[in-house]
Amino acid sequence: MFSIARHKIVDQIRKKKLKSILFSKLPSYIIESLKAVFIDEEIDKKELKEKISKVIESLPNDYQVILRLKYIEGIKIKEIAEKLKMNFKATESLLFRARKSFIKVFNNEL
Repeated sequence: MFSIARHKIVDQIRKKKLKSILFSKLPSYIIESLKAVFIDEEIDKKELKEKISKVIESLPNDYQVILRLKYIEGIKIKEIAEKLKMNFKATESLLFRARKSFIKVFNNEL
């Protein structure tokens, strides 16, 4: 285990050094254009998060709850079933219907 961890750390350090060496050799105008691309990527991520929130809020309350528990809080289906006082199969079915509804609304929002 120790050797695996040590090798992983060494690999990460090598990757960081490679990136810093690579970017230090690039002309400044290329670096500036790369910064613009990464900024646009962050804006796209923010817009996607906002759209996902908007879609979730438009769903029925039980769908909202189960999607938030599963995908935002990362709770397992078994634990969600206990929280909602439902059996496992009913919880799975509710999650399936919630996902299906989410996809339908999300695709219509495009």
